Parts: sequence; C-alpha cells; structure tokens
Amino acid sequence: MTQIGASLLEQLLGADGGYRGPRVDCGDGHSARFVGYRDKTITTVLGAITVRRGYYHCADCGHGVLPRDDELGVADASLSPGLRKITAVAAAAAPFAAASTLLAELESGWAPNVSNVPPKPTGPLPPTAKPANRPPSTAARSPSSHPPNSRCPTNSTSPSTAPASP
Repeated sequence: MTQIGASLLEQLLGADGGYRGPRVDCGDGHSARFVGYRDKTITTVLGAITVRRGYYHCADCGHGVLPRDDELGVADASLSPGLRKITAVAAAAAPFAAASTLLAELESGWAPNVSNVPPKPTGPLPPTAKPANRPPSTAARSPSSHPPNSRCPTNSTSPSTAPASP
C-alpha cells in the first residue's frame, strides 16, 4: 500500500518540474540562470521518491539554486519534513536503539499491527513488579494543585461554575 502512495506522491510532485523561468534570484541579490533539471531522491513516510527540479546557476557567486527544494522543505535534506518530524519524535520518545529499530521498520514499509499488541493490564501490579517509565501518581495531588475552573477531573469545581463547553 505504501508503494502505491509513494508512486502517487511522486507523480503529484512530478507535475511541477521546478522551472521558474529563465532566471531566478540567487538569494545574494544576483540573477541565477536556468541550466537544466536535476533529480533528487527524497525519503518520505511512504518510501523513497524521486523528484525532478529545475536547477539554476549564479555566475556571480558560483552557487547553484534549486527553488523547488525550498518549496518542498528539502533543501540540504534527503528526508521529507513529515519524516523528519517522525524521526525527531521517535528519537525523543525512546532510547536510541529502540528508536533506531522503529525507524528502520517504518522505512522498510512495515508498520506495527496494533491489533497484535497485548492490552495493558488493568489491575494492580504484582508486589514484585515495578512500574516502568510511569509518571508520578496523581492520586496524591490535592484539588488545590489545579488552577481554578480547570477541566481536570480531580478539581472540585462545581458544574455551575465550570466553564462552558466550546
């Protein structure tokens, strides 16, 4: 399924080859001349796609300019903005090895089947079990630890003074 999505995304982005006229601003106040097209492989959440972009060269400063890269958010990057965000979230949420494994599995087109994940236990933990990475219990907090009129279920705000639902 992701291969179909990647193919469709590639076709959609390929409809705009990145040609922006015979000349574009190079970013340093000069004019860059259109030279031709360059292909770039971008890794997305759907897989790798190839995008053709217009390439411009500035004779004054010697820089190449690819306006389409800026538009797509892939200038100086080979990952799509969406995949970069997923990578950042995975890296922040899990240890390196676990995040690395997850990202490798996602990149290969595998996605976890949540129907196969065992349910979380609902009863108290056995005396020998220690909670792993659990936030501190909220049971010890007093209702006064919440701001007045907050929507927290432990707040003692009465329904008549509670804020109206949007």
